[in-house]
Amino acid sequence: DLIALGRRLIADPEIPNKVAESRLDDIRPCIGCMECIEGVRGRGQGMACTINPVAGREREYRIQPASKVKTVVVIGGGPAGLEAARVSALRGHRVILFEKEPNLGGLLNVAALPPNKSDIIPWIKHLVREVKKAGVEIKPGTEANWETIKEIKPEVVVIAAGGSPVIPQIPGLNVGNALTAQDVLSGKVKTGQNVVILGGGQVGCETGYYLANMGKKVVIVEILLHMAEGMGPMARRRLMEGLRDKQVTILTNTKCEEVKSGSVTVSSSAGQRSVFPMDTVIVAVGYRANDDLFKTLQGELYRIGDSSEPRGIREAMNEGYHTGLSL
Repeated sequence: DLIALGRRLIADPEIPNKVAESRLDDIRPCIGCMECIEGVRGRGQGMACTINPVAGREREYRIQPASKVKTVVVIGGGPAGLEAARVSALRGHRVILFEKEPNLGGLLNVAALPPNKSDIIPWIKHLVREVKKAGVEIKPGTEANWETIKEIKPEVVVIAAGGSPVIPQIPGLNVGNALTAQDVLSGKVKTGQNVVILGGGQVGCETGYYLANMGKKVVIVEILLHMAEGMGPMARRRLMEGLRDKQVTILTNTKCEEVKSGSVTVSSSAGQRSVFPMDTVIVAVGYRANDDLFKTLQGELYRIGDSSEPRGIREAMNEGYHTGLSL
């Protein structure tokens, strides 16, 4: 007699119509990030959705045909690039998307791996399907460069090449012995039993929770006062409870002083030094923008997502949507 839908109608208000028309594959799946709730209640902002940039602004941000059709090259198949390509194609532009990896999705494929994040997987599939349905020409496993772009002669180039992990300057730490969170989560590298994670933001904490669930002994070192700053309170509470349940050692107001073979030395803001046994050290202190190609090109250029400034999924989707709307 009654079907109640809440957050999923914010992600896709057309769910009832799509179900009635047997268009189940067209439904944009909610990823359960709680941005719709926390944005209104926690930060006092208007209605917002991480994966639906037009939530609450449907009339203002309607997709309309472009006044002039252009050839648009999008470099990068993460959320920002995919959304920019989708919206641009729906407006009538000819869109060519380059992605250097075999699979589309960028870091979304890694973000979906920690515990409680699997809802991202169906959304990745949906987003890729929508891009293909919009008529975007996709070139997976192809890294774009100045020569390939010159051959196409596009009127517009959108750089959405993402970011690269930052390796901090710490004695004994280098590219050779520091694993990145994304490589660990994706299974490209294996860890030992005793793991020290440098960086207690969302990525570091989720990686720690992921490894603790595998039975690893994990220490997370964060220089700031709080772990996972920037996360909404509901998602953060669930993550921190998981870390405590798995007996992960959490060190705040603490910095790494030195990395040696088999150990990591840290010091608190009060000056107390501690040494922890370590088989593997993981770096999760942030990303730097991949903007090298942007600096070599000229003409109508856009730099979006982590390629502009490393941030979250919502910012990437917003920039992708609005870039496509502005072309």
